[in-house]
Amino acid sequence: MRNPKAPSTKLNVVVEDYFNIKPGQKRLRPYRVKGVEGERSAEISFKDFDAVVGNPSYTRWTEISETIRERIENFI
Repeated sequence: MRNPKAPSTKLNVVVEDYFNIKPGQKRLRPYRVKGVEGERSAEISFKDFDAVVGNPSYTRWTEISETIRERIENFI
């Protein structure tokens, strides 16, 4: 397995709430990319995914805060 903290051109790891990411959205990678021209920031475009890994909370809907429930309802 690759180290998610090590820069790679084939691996993009974003630690973010699933509901904060929208299709087509662009974000800066959490690390700088080194190349012939030097070190630079690079963007990730959320178009296609090979995998989404999550650890959802397994709880009753009534135990989720009102703020989070609204975010979930607005996302769907």
